[in-house]
Amino acid sequence: LLSTIVDPSRPIGMRMRAAYFLRHLHETDAPGRDRDAIVSGLGAALRIAAHGSLLRHEVAYVLGQLSDGIRCIPHLERTLADPADDAMVRHECAEALGAIGDPSSLPALRTGVSDPLMEVGETCRIAVDFLEWKIAGGR
Repeated sequence: LLSTIVDPSRPIGMRMRAAYFLRHLHETDAPGRDRDAIVSGLGAALRIAAHGSLLRHEVAYVLGQLSDGIRCIPHLERTLADPADDAMVRHECAEALGAIGDPSSLPALRTGVSDPLMEVGETCRIAVDFLEWKIAGGR
């Protein structure tokens, strides 16, 4: 699965399934499961432009669903902060950071609020508002 997710020459459907199978594997107690390797593989896939925006968007989504913020946040923040990257991918990174819900992402998200791309800036604003509400004791 890990070799598939980082290989842009594989069919997109196969890479997409690999991302979701890796998510499932990460969340189970399967023997031999290595969460570091899974998140690193997904993080590497997120940075491979040859995958195209659709797959990279889905990889960001999967990273946001993992209950592993400490490992996922750096990959998502790095992509969010790159103004040369695709707007849809960066938008999904902001959404994933909000879903993870770790206050350590607030600085990156607050910076993203002023992004010139509306899709990115507005998603960062929503994520900031959610995290601030959560910190204030929102339920």
